Amino acid sequence: MTTVIAAGAVAFAYREMADHVVESHDFVAILNGTPSEPIHMVTSGNQRQAPAATKTKIKAASPGVREVLEFVRTAPGPVVGAMVAHRALAADPALKTDWGGFGRFGTWVSQIGKDIEYSSAQGGWVWDAKRFSSDDLPAPADKQPGVEEQVTRVTDVPALSAAQFRQIFQSMATRLRGHPANRTELSRQVRDDCVSAGEPVSRNAVSFVLQGLSYAGFPLSDEATAAELAVAWTRYVEELCRVASLEFDADEQLAVRRWASGGLLDT
Repeated sequence: MTTVIAAGAVAFAYREMADHVVESHDFVAILNGTPSEPIHMVTSGNQRQAPAATKTKIKAASPGVREVLEFVRTAPGPVVGAMVAHRALAADPALKTDWGGFGRFGTWVSQIGKDIEYSSAQGGWVWDAKRFSSDDLPAPADKQPGVEEQVTRVTDVPALSAAQFRQIFQSMATRLRGHPANRTELSRQVRDDCVSAGEPVSRNAVSFVLQGLSYAGFPLSDEATAAELAVAWTRYVEELCRVASLEFDADEQLAVRRWASGGLLDT
């Protein structure tokens, strides 16, 4: 049994290879011996099963390429890019640095050839061109409820509304102007303020945002504004999406920014 302490922009594949995941703010609370909220270890959603051994060996192909070929060729339809990236990284962890020199998952998987096709639409899809085409991709109206749902499902970003994120930033800026407190106390204060404002959020959600701001290198000073907090947090969310190989078109990227920033960013 393995447990991952998730600190920073932890790749989706890395989380999925563990039996349990403990967020870093929860781990700090354990070390301090003062967990003020119930701490739950998150069980990995999709335990990876070892692929069946293939009789045909593909020469001059990396383990990641072989895994993608086997996975996509036996899939019942086009596969979400994040799932394919997960399988490739699990088979060849060396790809996590820069995707074999190609920089990103979409570029890497596009050069495989062998009838493997890729599209960045709707978060990214991969399919076997011998059996499917771009016409088999889900129509926009039939896709997931939105890019927000994709981000929260893959990256563990709290599933909050734009209004709730906006209230977190506004409450946080107000509290910081008063008397900057430590993160534990600040998370409680902001949680209470959001409840009072009619936009209730959990303390764990506020702690996750504070953690993201910390990883983004944003100083929690009394000069911080709600807009500045929103900018730093949104950049962190975009980095989580990049690490998780979620690729969006321009309109979807704009939707993610508006949602994560609580509407405090126009672009």
